[in-house]
Parts: sequence; structure tokens; C-alpha cells
Amino acid sequence: MRMPGRVVVASAMALALGVALSGCAGADHEADPTVSPPSVTASASPTPVFSSDAEALKAATEAFKKFLSVADAIGRDGGAHPERIRALVTAEGYEYEVEEAKRFSDANAHGVGSTRVNNTKLQSVQQEGNKVVVRIYVCEDLREVDVVDASGNSIVDPSRSDFVAYVVEMEGTSAQNLVLSSSKYWSEGGVCEVP
Repeated sequence: MRMPGRVVVASAMALALGVALSGCAGADHEADPTVSPPSVTASASPTPVFSSDAEALKAATEAFKKFLSVADAIGRDGGAHPERIRALVTAEGYEYEVEEAKRFSDANAHGVGSTRVNNTKLQSVQQEGNKVVVRIYVCEDLREVDVVDASGNSIVDPSRSDFVAYVVEMEGTSAQNLVLSSSKYWSEGGVCEVP
């Protein structure tokens, strides 16, 4: 089970899913010299959710691993009880996960194995008020992951790569409540390169 934008191991059911969420980019604006900027007091600034980039990367990585563990379990159970993932994704993501679980169930397919996170790198941390968004590059190791039909035959495209890179976005108000808000295939490389 994966968020919109993910390449799903159940390739016979949904190998190439469209990108549903994309990052936001702010436009560059020149300051108007006739307008004074609003004054900002120390009390108006929220306390940073993370004290360092390393702390943000660790929290986002752990939250994403938790998501993968539950998504893999739902897949191994043939799509049964997708509500297990509700607390780990946004509302939009939950709708997608329920649909994906139904695809597994309808195809009488189930997952085998577990997805591993091989490597992560921090892309960015943005905080607005108490909400924080952490974007990380993730290299997933799919070597032990398969999806099989009712007869036990693999339905995964044999040309699927063992290592796949994504840009993952986690959001929340603390390190303990980060949820998956988007996950897009990352073709630019770097995170899955083997030295």
C-alpha cells in the first residue's frame, strides 16, 4: 500500500500511479519601500519543532518506517483492515490507502516480505506556526518484497528495480505525530547510489 505518486509493488494492479501531491513553491516578491513591514515580537515566533536538521531527519525517517511497516502488513493480509494506517497518513492519504487495499482484495492478491529503508537524506524542513513539514529523500529496498496472486504466483513486474528512490513529505506538529502527506518517485538519483 502506498500514497499517491508511489510505484506500487503490485504492478499488475497499479504499477504506475499518478502523482497526486506536489511541493509548494513560493514566488519571489520585491518589497514595496512605501509599506513598513509588520513588527514581530519574540512571542509571535513559534518554538521550533526540531532543534536540528538531524533531529528532523530522524523523526521523519522513523515515522515513514512506521508507515511502511503497517502498509506492508495490510498488503500481506490481502488488503484487510486498512483502517490500521489511518493515524499514519493525512485524510487524503487514508482514502488512497483504503482504495489500494480494495485493489488487493479484489485481485485476491497479497504481499510477501517487508520493505526496508536503505538510506535517507534531508531535503528540507519548513515550519509555519506550529505545523512542520519535513521532506526527505528515501531509498527503499524492495529485494524481499513481492505480491502474489491466489495461486502464489508473483504479479510484480520482473524488471522492477530492487532499490527505488522517493521524495517523502511528512507533516505534523511534533516529532511524535508526523504523518505521511506525499510520496513521489525521485528519478534524480543520489539517495540510492551504492558507493
